[in-house]
Amino acid sequence: MIRYEKEVICGFDDLLSYVSTNPDGEYKLVFLDETLNTKFETMWESENNLELDDPMYEEFNSIAFLYSENKAIEVNYHNMPEEIYHNDVLIFKKINRKLLFVPTLSELPKKKIMKKTDEEISRQWNLYFTKLINNTTLHGTFDMPNVSCMVDNINVNYLTLYSHFKRYEKNEYNTICFYEYDNLFDGDDGLFNSIYYRKKKNLREIEDKFKYVQFLIAPDYTISNGLPSIENAYRLFKARIVSLFFINELDKIVIPNISFVDDFTMELCFEGINRGSVVALCARGCLLENAKKKLFERMVDETIKRINPKIVVIYNVTDKSEFLNEQIKKFKNSGSKVIVPDNFYLNHNRRKKSKQINKNITYISKF
Repeated sequence: MIRYEKEVICGFDDLLSYVSTNPDGEYKLVFLDETLNTKFETMWESENNLELDDPMYEEFNSIAFLYSENKAIEVNYHNMPEEIYHNDVLIFKKINRKLLFVPTLSELPKKKIMKKTDEEISRQWNLYFTKLINNTTLHGTFDMPNVSCMVDNINVNYLTLYSHFKRYEKNEYNTICFYEYDNLFDGDDGLFNSIYYRKKKNLREIEDKFKYVQFLIAPDYTISNGLPSIENAYRLFKARIVSLFFINELDKIVIPNISFVDDFTMELCFEGINRGSVVALCARGCLLENAKKKLFERMVDETIKRINPKIVVIYNVTDKSEFLNEQIKKFKNSGSKVIVPDNFYLNHNRRKKSKQINKNITYISKF
């Protein structure tokens, strides 16, 4: 990933110092599309207050080079040539968005040279997430980060929805899942934004909220045939970044979630999940419509084919479904252990059904 190389001196500050002490002679500015033979004209400080937003620089400076009788070009932090020659001697060369200063430090006026740290670059370029993907491998055309759960045994006995904070019990087998509307865990102050933009207050709250949780299922961001492919890909990528945060920053065990809607998202979904990994699937809402049944069945078949998981955790909200039992049997026949844990809505539906049965019995007993 991107690193600031300590041997490269911050370019524009050095150019400013060099030109101020060497104003005479010819400067040749080489851009990608043209080369200009110029002479130093002047330098100034901008009055644009927007530039003061960058804490790395106290002021925004520019250098003007005259390249014809009354035409000048402005050189500044945001408009640097690929190369600069002074009297036919190369003094600057642009390398990877940074400038390599050719003369030795002893040839420059004595001045304090600011160097950017990794932390400063991460903040300015929104690259905090790269720390997370540096700890894993990237797979496929879209560089999907690897998130796998290679534990030999996992005893998940209850699935708690992310938004049900009061149900985060001190139970080592209680597992948090995200099988609910996206706005309950995503948004300006949601999980991904808090991680991506390093919102420290939010991250402290997340750490405190999950202090008694050991297991999670990767976030289930909504993907749809009605969305552009790039948006679906981005949502699958977000799930990987959030998963890596819980794994690397909070030392949690994250179970990859299997979810796709077409061939494109299917390929992305499986990229970066090791064969034999524990995986999770959500059967809620998939057992009523034929189209959704077919999609869920394809998820099961492709999961067996591509992952052959040791353990499969299935989120479901009803006890009896012949279709689901058939899919569970497929997993078991392939050698996978299948866990269908209790959860809030499953228990709610059981109680609701029990009340309905009792009501019918009471009604009959009147006769």
